[in-house]
Amino acid sequence: MTCNIASRQDLCHYGNAGVGILTGPPERRVDLGAAKNFRLAETVRLQFRFEAFNAFNHPFFGNPNGISFVNITSITPNGTRMGEIRSLETPMRTCQAGLKLYW
Repeated sequence: MTCNIASRQDLCHYGNAGVGILTGPPERRVDLGAAKNFRLAETVRLQFRFEAFNAFNHPFFGNPNGISFVNITSITPNGTRMGEIRSLETPMRTCQAGLKLYW
């Protein structure tokens, strides 16, 4: 967390709380993959592969915003949007397909 009052780092926390107490929700995602091999000749085969990361497209939110101040002379946190989660930790569903030739 950054503090905009460099000389007063002691003001940039919630009471006597420690560093890093604001954490985002946990991440439980499901990745899926499937592959099919096709024999083209005695020693040649083709593999088709499909993979889906975060298959159920569940959003995983980032960490909450820290303390902020409206101006550099404020000694109490008075910034807007403190403690809000405004980002995603990981991207939404990602799918990929590929072909691999073995010989």
